This record gives sequence, structure tokens and C-alpha cells, in this order.
Amino acid sequence: MSTPSFQPDPEFLELLSQFASGTLEEPRATRLQTLLSASADHRRFYRRYLQADTVLRESACSAVVLASPVQPPLYEPWYWKAAAGIATLACLASLWLGREPSVDTASKKPTLAVLTQSVGVQWKNGGRLFQAGSTLSAGTLAFDQGLIQLEFLNGAVVVAEGPAELELLSSSRAICRRGKIRASVPPQAHGFTITAPDMDLVDLGTEFGLAVGSDGKSQIHVIDGEVRMEPKGATAKGLPAAASLFAGQGLQWGTGQIPAAIAENGSVFTSRQELLALAGRNSRETLERWQLESARVRALPETVFHYTFEPHEPWSRTLANTRPNSDPGLNGAVVGCQWTQGRWPGKHALEFKGPSDRVRVHIPGQYTAVTLAAWVRVDGWDRWLSSLLLTDTFKVGAIHWQLSDKGEIILGVHPGHLENHFSPPVITPNDLGRWVFLVTVYDESTRTVSHFLDGNKVGSTPIQTPGALRPGDAELGNWISNQAANSRTRSLKGRMDEFTFYSRALTPEEVRAAYEKGLPL
Repeated sequence: MSTPSFQPDPEFLELLSQFASGTLEEPRATRLQTLLSASADHRRFYRRYLQADTVLRESACSAVVLASPVQPPLYEPWYWKAAAGIATLACLASLWLGREPSVDTASKKPTLAVLTQSVGVQWKNGGRLFQAGSTLSAGTLAFDQGLIQLEFLNGAVVVAEGPAELELLSSSRAICRRGKIRASVPPQAHGFTITAPDMDLVDLGTEFGLAVGSDGKSQIHVIDGEVRMEPKGATAKGLPAAASLFAGQGLQWGTGQIPAAIAENGSVFTSRQELLALAGRNSRETLERWQLESARVRALPETVFHYTFEPHEPWSRTLANTRPNSDPGLNGAVVGCQWTQGRWPGKHALEFKGPSDRVRVHIPGQYTAVTLAAWVRVDGWDRWLSSLLLTDTFKVGAIHWQLSDKGEIILGVHPGHLENHFSPPVITPNDLGRWVFLVTVYDESTRTVSHFLDGNKVGSTPIQTPGALRPGDAELGNWISNQAANSRTRSLKGRMDEFTFYSRALTPEEVRAAYEKGLPL
């Protein structure tokens, strides 16, 4: 970080603003390089300001492109000079700061399974609230009630019923410490193994149920096919190292006890068909709960607009603001996007696919505090920046709310110069394809910008220069400036099914409550 006494002067801030907007030309480009060369504080501030760790991932030429919201004209001589010079200074700044560019280690974890159904789940101790579409890496899933369906990458499907605790070890192995599971294992997943207390259960292409109680007793019921049992410490107990159970057979044992035969009763384990029927009923209940919450939100005086993406006709090109008696000018104009399913069956969303897909909106007034809240499903990173809400221009009072391909949530504001507020990388590859709740709060009274993911605060940065926000014409999911020849596309690749703009700063408790009330359970 810069030394506590360092305060960037207006000239330096203006140079950075022009560089980031792609309008920095000679001789001002040379002036910026001179300042960076002469002062370690300027270099440190520059690195933080432009997120130089992103620049370092690319070549010298693409460094300027990635660091700039718009692409500079490649034929300008200053571009090549600035690209090499500034990228080199960024590298030097990284060395002078004494650390390497940040690496998102969470994204390096391989995916083992996908959570494809979730009904009435209460996750244990307020932990992460997984939902349908969540990809899962190695780790423990613990929930006090409800049902989930996991599809392992090797093809095995497991329905688990709470209270349960499962630990995923690989795409073909898991531990069941508590709960009821029903595993369906096709031939492609031959050898899928569930470890229970005192026993490994190796599936040989079958369907079986396993119950592990809090009293230390376990039961296995083979519904179809064959399961090989491998008791732990079998020799010491006088048991064979492995034995098989076939369809219609069952076994019960306790910790340290010799297994005993029981009658098979697979009906006590929820099947995939039963889970699907439960999910349908749960979706209707979720929709009704959300509709009540949505009615409360749109009635709040601080709600400027509330897009629920409901109701609509398939041919509709209007995204209605549901705020009562609101100006029709606050409705959105849909361009290119197609209607699709939202975050649960029966809920609607708009899908952003192509570089022209967008929703045109107009946000009147000026604000010293705002909260931006959206339910979004990101399906991939096709570009460095993906738009959530961007004003057409970046003049004084503008807002640019977007995501980076590193998974950062970014709020860019213009209180007279460019001021970007980055969260850490929080959206990992495991989050692609699942619905996430994104919130950013701008609060001039506390001089802070805070970012939230799924109800949890993930970052907070100081507002350097307070100033009222005046959005005006803007777009959801894209940026009109990509029509210009020297601009870069910022289109979102994914879906959006709710967006709310508040004229005050929501508290962390309010953000958490909004997430829990909108979560597809």
C-alpha cells in the first residue's frame, strides 16, 4: 500500500483516469511515465488503482488493453510506447511491493460433483448455502434437514437426506459420517465407493441405500445389483477381507460390532423420482415466499426500481419496474435477450448470450448512497469485464458495476475522476452455472463501498472522493459504448432474474436477509 501520508495530486489522478478510459495521448502519456518512474508512492498507487496483477498476466501490448475500459487505437505510436513502458513499470512495482501477483487458489480445486437438486435444506451452523447448480470440490457437506442430489463426475448419483454429513474425497469416493443416502451407480461408475463407520462399500454397478445413525449404528440395503463390503480391521474381528451383498439383502452393524443380516427395505430411502416431485412442490412454495418478499421490497420508499422479471409474455420486450405508480420511463427495453427459466422452476429470467444482448434503462436523480442488488447466473468468462449495470458514458456521477474474469466485483464511479472499487476474487469456476446474489453498497456518509456475495460481505474499500451519483441512461448486462470502433465488449454471459436499485445503503443484516428470502431452497 502507499505510505499513510501519500495523497495523489489531481494531475496524477486525471492522468490515471485518462489512461483507464483509453483517452491518454502524447505528451500526457510521457508525463504519466515520468511520474511513475520518479516516485515509488505513485507506482504503488498506480498498481492498486489499475489492478496491475491482471496486467501482468498478459503481454506488454495486451496489458494496456486489459487495464483500459476501452481499447486504445493500435495504430497510435504512443500506444506501443505506453504498453511497454507501463507494463514494465507495473512489473517493477510488483517487485518493489515485495510480493507476487495474487493467485486465486480456491479456483484451483478440481470439481468432483454437481449439486443438481436441493429441497428444504438447512445447512449446518450457518455455513455456505449451496444450491442447485453448485459445483463441489473436495470438502464436507453438512446439513440439518432437507434433501440434496449430487451427481459425481464419474456418473454416480447420490440422494442424501438430512441430518447428514458427507465428505467428498474424489469423483469416485465419499465418506458418509451421518445421514441417509441412496446411491445409483451406472456401469461407467463401477467401483464408486462410500466409506461408512467401520466399512467401505464398493458399488459394482447397482443401487443401494445407506443409513448412518447418530447412535453409531449403520445399515446397508441393496436395492439392485451388487455391493462389495470391505470391513475395516476385518482380520482382527475374524471376518473376511471382503464379501458381497446382492439385491434384496441388507446388513446392520455398529462401531466395533460384527455385521448382522437384516431384511432389505429400500423404500425408506428417497429415490430420484420422489425427489423430483418434492422439488416441484418446493418450487411453488419458494415462489410464493419470494412473491411476498418482492411485494415488500417494491413498496419501500427507497426502492427506485425493482425488476422481478415477472410476469411477462414470451414476446415481451419490456422489463417492467414493479414499483407501484412508478414512471413508465423506469421500465427496461429488452434488446436481443431471450426469456428463460430463472433460479427455480416457474421463475423467469433473461438470458444474455450475444455481444448485443442488453436491457436499456434510465435512472433519474442523484444519490449519495445506493445499493445495487442482483440475482445472476454467470455461465462463463468470455472477456475481461462483464457488465451488470453500466451507464452509457463515464462522466461525473456515472456508475459502472461489473465483474472481472478473475471473479472480482467492481464498482467504478466518477466523482470528478475515475475511482474503482474492487472486491477480492470471489466468484470461482465452481460458481459458474449457479445462481449467485451480488450486492454492492455505496455509502458516502461512511465513505465506503462494500461488496457482498450470497449475503456475506467479501470486501470493503474507502471512497477517496465523495460525490453524488447521477446514473441517467444505462444498460443491464452490456455497455452501449461497445458500438464504438475503439471499444471493448463487456457483455454478460449468463442469466439475470432480479435486479433492485435502492436509494440508501442496506445494512449487512438486510443484505443477508434478502439473500435468504430469495434463495431457492
